[in-house]
Amino acid sequence: MADDTPATPDTPAESTTPATHQECNRSLSKQPGITSRSVAFVGDYEELAATAASWQVGITTAANNTGFVGFPAGYVSAVELQALKGGRGRLIISTAEQDDVAVWGLEMAEIQKPIRTWKANAENKADRPDLALLANWESQAGKQGLESEYNAYKYNGTGLSGNTLTLAKMIREEGIDHYAVYTPIITLTTRHNGLPSGVGSNIGKIESPADAPEALSAIATEWLKTADRIQGSIDGVYTRIQQWTGADKWNKNLYETAESGSSSSGSDSGSGGSSSNSGGSSGGSSS
Repeated sequence: MADDTPATPDTPAESTTPATHQECNRSLSKQPGITSRSVAFVGDYEELAATAASWQVGITTAANNTGFVGFPAGYVSAVELQALKGGRGRLIISTAEQDDVAVWGLEMAEIQKPIRTWKANAENKADRPDLALLANWESQAGKQGLESEYNAYKYNGTGLSGNTLTLAKMIREEGIDHYAVYTPIITLTTRHNGLPSGVGSNIGKIESPADAPEALSAIATEWLKTADRIQGSIDGVYTRIQQWTGADKWNKNLYETAESGSSSSGSDSGSGGSSSNSGGSSGGSSS
């Protein structure tokens, strides 16, 4: 006959006095200083299994509204059901601060750009190399009667100057054909009970990562969503990883803007972007 005793909070094996709940503070997060709490209940396995199925990862304990009491405030980060002897089971609910469920990250990705794009989009036009003059100067190389002009960094009697001269020397004397720039990429990692909706809907579109910490979102003026992937697990909890690449400006001819309110998250970069800080890459511009 099945044990119909209502589920009671788990207690240490040596104790005979039921406790309201067993709570344990554990540092489970990969982020230093963030603590996760776990509360365990022991009771009939089938009853606990039904309760476990109703708990949702990624929302607050209050929003779950399962009838269980005594939980610390926070977001549910894990639900674990264990089978015990005699048809009994143990249900462990772990809660955490919101940042332990929705984790924001930042990385700077390296991009190799052709040397002739150096300073091509400098805010001050006088700082932009004259690429037409540079090409005319280069055309003199190896031509009889023009070697002296080439060696003196001149064309038709006019000497190269400023960043045009600097660029010419980098190409000729140092053999530089590419240079590295760095673009910001924001990552959002979230956990979901079941497959989340809207995965991949805004890939390749210009959108701001909603709810991103201001310290991160302010790094770039515009963001392009460049990744949205799902990692599954056997307990039905899915990890979603989204990424946005920053730019001072994304080319609207190449990338459309996501519809207002469609952001799926709670400059010099990437293809089509531009940034005075990080340089940009194909399809974009950079100073």
